[in-house]
Amino acid sequence: TGIFPSPFNSCVDVTILGNTSIENDITVTGDFINNGTINFSGTPTITFNGSTSQSISGSGTCNLYNLTLNNSNGLSLASGNISISNVLTSTSGTITQNGANLTLVSSSANSAGLIKLNSSSDYSYQSGNFTVQRYYNGSNNGWRMVASPIRGATLEDWDDEFIYCGVLDDLGDPVDYSYAGCGNFYSVYSYNENAAVGGMDNGLNEVTLSTFDVSGATGTLIYTSSGITTLSVTGTPEFEDIPKSVTSINDGWNLVANPYPS
Repeated sequence: TGIFPSPFNSCVDVTILGNTSIENDITVTGDFINNGTINFSGTPTITFNGSTSQSISGSGTCNLYNLTLNNSNGLSLASGNISISNVLTSTSGTITQNGANLTLVSSSANSAGLIKLNSSSDYSYQSGNFTVQRYYNGSNNGWRMVASPIRGATLEDWDDEFIYCGVLDDLGDPVDYSYAGCGNFYSVYSYNENAAVGGMDNGLNEVTLSTFDVSGATGTLIYTSSGITTLSVTGTPEFEDIPKSVTSINDGWNLVANPYPS
């Protein structure tokens, strides 16, 4: 318990049983077992740089700032809860999520946990929850462009964060409010440049189903209120390159999203 003790470099196997705070950079050459709660102070990095395969396991919670893998034999995220507030990096080796729950934390404007890889093969998702958060603080009511980095994510993933107008569920009922109930207003739009005949606004298409796919770099415009909102989506991460065709038939937009963190 308490602050993680010195020496904090070249640790072999580490076992945490109580509540621990990490303030300094740590290197680990063996396995990391956490059955307690780990928090960080400052900007510490835990680096796994062993010569054989390493793992993070246990039933506890690891709230980390930076986690770096520098081991060609790989790192297994086997169990427990792991949250990343800054960057999870692979400089060498594959990070395999095979049981742990991983959360990329976003708790302030323009700040969020990221994953940095040399290639998509450096992250292997097998099991466990993979959750991406996105915080924003709207200064006023307005349109936000939103996309998801989770495969197969739909508008239903955000029905707790947004109030929808004119969007129907799979039973044909309004998720929140009907089009008429919002004063003949749709709160979600996609965009199709092919349809922008006679003016840019003609490319806007109202989204009427909660099953609308918001992954795969699909740009979606959602009208939201002012104030703090934290979006959260859980599922299979999308790290591969995403091909997206664009058109220039009309003088319209191509609304292509950057599906952080891929």
